[in-house]
Amino acid sequence: MSAPVLRGTPEEISVTTRFSNFVSGNRYRLGVGTTGDKIKNATIELLKGDTPLSKKLVSFRQGYAKDWFEVKEIVVEGFLCSSEDLPRQDEELTLKVSIPRAEADRLKKFFVILAKHYPPNRWYIMEGAELDDSLW
Repeated sequence: MSAPVLRGTPEEISVTTRFSNFVSGNRYRLGVGTTGDKIKNATIELLKGDTPLSKKLVSFRQGYAKDWFEVKEIVVEGFLCSSEDLPRQDEELTLKVSIPRAEADRLKKFFVILAKHYPPNRWYIMEGAELDDSLW
């Protein structure tokens, strides 16, 4: 995961994060979330290389977050990626998120995460970043 690139305007906060080095045959989920309600009116896009993926946006609760962020659970909006979605070795997945500034100010902080599936039913955060209002 690259360091998230954060851009702020009076209207919105935009975050771009790149992900690479996926292990073939595994499932991943990635997205953005908070410890409370879902982020309202966020625009979330996933690209493989320069091509937008037409994946359905999903909501999930990411547990096992205490070691990364000292929170019990994160309410996430994002994408579930299976083997066929994963980039080749020379490609990346790029997550682009835009959040209205008023919503970002209300939340005070949010998280960008990448979690890996461990059968039968566990997802552990492999990489992540906490972004708070001191950054915008």
